[in-house]
Amino acid sequence: MLGNSVRLFAIRGIEVGVHASWLVVFGLVTWSLSTSYFPQVLRGISPAEAWLLGAASAILLFASVLVHELAHSFVARSRGLDARSITLFIFGGVSNLGGEARRPSTEFVVAIVGLLLLFPLARALAVRGEERGR
Repeated sequence: MLGNSVRLFAIRGIEVGVHASWLVVFGLVTWSLSTSYFPQVLRGISPAEAWLLGAASAILLFASVLVHELAHSFVARSRGLDARSITLFIFGGVSNLGGEARRPSTEFVVAIVGLLLLFPLARALAVRGEERGR
């Protein structure tokens, strides 16, 4: 894992940690959403509610990054690579994989799975948003 990170938990033997830089992004996303976005979209919302929604949204953003990185790690393991840890940091997340892929196709599958996983997630969230807007 990156230096200056704190271990949070392990999922199927993969250590998950947060780098200190994550706090910067968490704070900026929370602040931006709670002072600008939510008060404009949800008229009449109290400042406390806006801050709570902002913080929850920031956590959900990084939860989606974690799911993305877990997809990389789980597929890497299924292809014989050692997935050791995941660190969430200022630019998103990084999976620490041990060893090199023996075939280019393995490298490709491990790389593309994170992106492919996010398409159904985004679609599901868009559908839920459309249903609420009606």
